[in-house]
Order: sequence, then structure tokens, then C-alpha cells
Amino acid sequence: MFEPEFFDQSEDDGLVVQRVREAGPEALPALRTAASRCPARAIVLVPSDGQGSAGWDPSD
Repeated sequence: MFEPEFFDQSEDDGLVVQRVREAGPEALPALRTAASRCPARAIVLVPSDGQGSAGWDPSD
């Protein structure tokens, strides 16, 4: 599991579990890395205003 400070994995079904509801801008590089490395693409970054993609494009 990448970035265990923010994400965990359920022992019951293996799904990603979000540990932190919101994170500051200093966490964005780590969160982008976790999202890009998630094989199921289950991690999506959404800015707190609900608009855009927090500067992360999955096609990158």
C-alpha cells in the first residue's frame, strides 16, 4: 500500500480505506503518487472546492 499515512487496505475485502478525509497542499505530491500507482484507479483526488482534479491528470 502506497502512502500508509493516508490509505490502508481492508483485511476483509482488500479494498482501499481512506484514513484522512482532507489533506493540505503539502501532501499533494504524495497523494498524486498514490493515485497514479493504484492499480484499480480507486484513488481519485478532488480539491476541497469540488472542482477540477487537484492538478492530477490520470492520463499523465
